[in-house]
Amino acid sequence: MGNRARLSLTFILCLLVPAGCSDDSGVPSADIGTHSGTDTGSTDSNTGFDVGSSTDSGSGVSTDGGDDTHLDTDQATESAPDSASASGSDTGGGSDTSKDGTGDTNQTDTTKDCVDEDSDGWCAEFDCDDNNENANPDQEEIPGNQVDDDCDGSTDEMTCVPVSDDETVCDGLDDDCNGWIDDVDVGGDGICDCLRIGVMGTPGVNPSANFKAWLEERGTSVTRFHNKNAPELTPADLLPFDVVIVDRLVRLYSSNEAAILKNWVTGGGGVMFMTGYTAGEPSWARPNSLMEPLGLEYEGGPLKNGPITDFASHPITKGLTSVTFLGGWAVLETNADPAAKNTVVAHLPAKGGAAGTAQERGKGRVFAWGDEWIEFDSEWTKLPEIEQLWVNILGWLGPQDSCQINVQ
Repeated sequence: MGNRARLSLTFILCLLVPAGCSDDSGVPSADIGTHSGTDTGSTDSNTGFDVGSSTDSGSGVSTDGGDDTHLDTDQATESAPDSASASGSDTGGGSDTSKDGTGDTNQTDTTKDCVDEDSDGWCAEFDCDDNNENANPDQEEIPGNQVDDDCDGSTDEMTCVPVSDDETVCDGLDDDCNGWIDDVDVGGDGICDCLRIGVMGTPGVNPSANFKAWLEERGTSVTRFHNKNAPELTPADLLPFDVVIVDRLVRLYSSNEAAILKNWVTGGGGVMFMTGYTAGEPSWARPNSLMEPLGLEYEGGPLKNGPITDFASHPITKGLTSVTFLGGWAVLETNADPAAKNTVVAHLPAKGGAAGTAQERGKGRVFAWGDEWIEFDSEWTKLPEIEQLWVNILGWLGPQDSCQINVQ
């Protein structure tokens, strides 16, 4: 019997017997079972004819190039478990929403550089204040501190329970729930009674001056230091104070000591400089030794006089029209420091330079005034504008989150 006839007879006979039969010649039988060709690993479920063509989507498209021309309709499609393409590319839509910018939910890298200036574990994109490690979405809101601690867009949203009608105690709390901590001013003089002032150096040359006592009468606490032997300046010397007033210094200070003062200011301290006690070099060289890293200095040379009547608009100059200036120097800016903002708030007559310069640096502030005459309370207690100048200075230099009477 010819081959073609034998194939036809075999085909007919196999219709009558179970799938998988073959004749003695080894010619495969036609599989009319349910071979679908979908291979998800090692399991082969049959749902169609096998024509000897196999497509493997996990390792590329493969065509059986043999002489299998019988009725084999096996179209096996093999899929890799990770659904990756034959080329190995990953089309997963992974995206990074982790707080530190390093997480990856799939192979696709959609991360970007994380800027975290305060090293609190939160990228600037999600951190409402990247210069304050205590303000980020992980924090709890602290009532009364005027800070959005938990980065929810609201400040001090927690309910405040008043313990008094007015703020009368320097306890670090917002006792009257007006939004300000320790805004105590029992005498109503405009100077916060909770202000902690350090006066650095000796009193001015005017023997009748009693500046420390005048400040204490306004409710502040005042401590004079470095007025005798003046040991090496340390961070511990500055720690007790909100504001330091640099009076007549007894010596030059080292660059290391000046850096300590600068760091204290950057962290939130307020410092004021005065000069002009005598016409000699120590009156300007000694304060300059501390002012140098702040980018400010006194001009030195021949003394200059006022009065000062040319004021720029600034919280320190509020309500002023004329302030006495008897023998001092101009305040110079020695370098443009991007970390500081300088504002000339008062000018000497005849374009003689800056009589007063205010500086904002980090969380703190600096005010340099070119004369010491405003320290002599015995001379100006009857002149209201000098007192107003001190009210303005102490309010501007004092803590910005507490102890504020007239919010600057």
